[in-house]
Amino acid sequence: MSVSALTKRWPGREEQIQKLVNGVSTAGAPLLFVCGPSSTGKTSVVRDVLRELQHTTAYINCAEWTRARPLLQSVLSQLKGKKRKAAEGYTLDCKCENTAEFLAQLPGVAPPQKPAKYIVVDHVERIADSGLLAVLLKAREITGANVGLILISSVSWGSSIFECDTLRVVRPMQLAFPAYEDDVLTKIIALGCPPKEDVESYVRFIGSYMYDFARVSRRLEDLQKVIQHLYPMYLQPVRDGKIERDNATALFAAFAPHFREAVANFTSGAAAASFVPKHHKPRADAKPIGGLDFELPYNSKLLLLAAYIASRNRPNLDNRLFDTGPGKRRRKNAMASDRQAEGAKEAQLRGPITFPQERLLSYFWNLLKSEGADDEAAAWDERAAQQQQSAEVFMLLRSLVSLRLLSQASGDMLDDGKYQCNIKDELAQKLAHNLQINLNTYLLYV
Repeated sequence: MSVSALTKRWPGREEQIQKLVNGVSTAGAPLLFVCGPSSTGKTSVVRDVLRELQHTTAYINCAEWTRARPLLQSVLSQLKGKKRKAAEGYTLDCKCENTAEFLAQLPGVAPPQKPAKYIVVDHVERIADSGLLAVLLKAREITGANVGLILISSVSWGSSIFECDTLRVVRPMQLAFPAYEDDVLTKIIALGCPPKEDVESYVRFIGSYMYDFARVSRRLEDLQKVIQHLYPMYLQPVRDGKIERDNATALFAAFAPHFREAVANFTSGAAAASFVPKHHKPRADAKPIGGLDFELPYNSKLLLLAAYIASRNRPNLDNRLFDTGPGKRRRKNAMASDRQAEGAKEAQLRGPITFPQERLLSYFWNLLKSEGADDEAAAWDERAAQQQQSAEVFMLLRSLVSLRLLSQASGDMLDDGKYQCNIKDELAQKLAHNLQINLNTYLLYV
């Protein structure tokens, strides 16, 4: 296995790749905690390194699993090297009803005398408050199985949501994936240069135009998409024989209207729509993901859903919804569902309420953290991450107002004004389905 080949595939991750290779190659399967913001290559680099080292790996994305039993069954099946087949109905051949059976079977699929196997747990913050994470952390110690554990998260191990840190389990070795620097972003995006295009010309184009979009979003997927969309427009006069490729001034003048329009669309949150050519027509049988007939950046959709919830819930219920402390909880009884239904009818008659900006942002950050939302919630320190992303959130808020999905009822955007959500119940349900969020969990009427 060549480390140089890995570093060539993943620019800017030389240090992380070397540490991963050293940790995985040492005697005894390690316990690693990989942390960093979104679009930094955490999952891809980890899986690529393990693939190059030819280690048997069980990959689990906690965003896709809601119950412990099928998750543990999948781990055992993957460690055996089994793949689910369509002919067998994609059933798992490993039966495991609880954590005790999982620990009993683990030495059989990862014997101590055999090469180490690895369990990779992505979005691990989603199971941080369950006993399942503690079981995985102690599995090697309890069973003696030669199995390593690599946890991937957007939240640092020292965060309060990882209660397992207080259970005196072995602290994992932490590996940070910081956000990409501008020069590294350029190198990564340049890897997507079209096969027949000049690489140097493509790199110059990225260096000239990428940073205007990076001020709005530093997500690698967004930047790659907008560059790939705009580059053919930039070269169109060259293909038409109107301008020479070396005449940068004339090319810029011809490209400027397209560039300004793309920046305006990207800034307003309509980036996805601006990447679709005007002559493009969707197939007649094509259905939008999650039932939505429009598209917005992920954070814009989450902010809009937070606004809908804030407009339906009474402010005095906010603490009960997001308070994770040891306070007393009301006992549920047979009448609770009836009261909830009556409260829903009353809220429907009352209509949406206005809400201050501070309350909206509180809902947004709590949703982001509760849903483990694609690494955008925090990097190593949650408060510092919120400060870094405040400007981006305000820009998204302004774009939602300009799109008339929200209305500013009073005050100023910079002075904690009040807002009103303009979307209907049906659209909110489609939005929640698109984000894979159970909306009813966050609607409290009583």
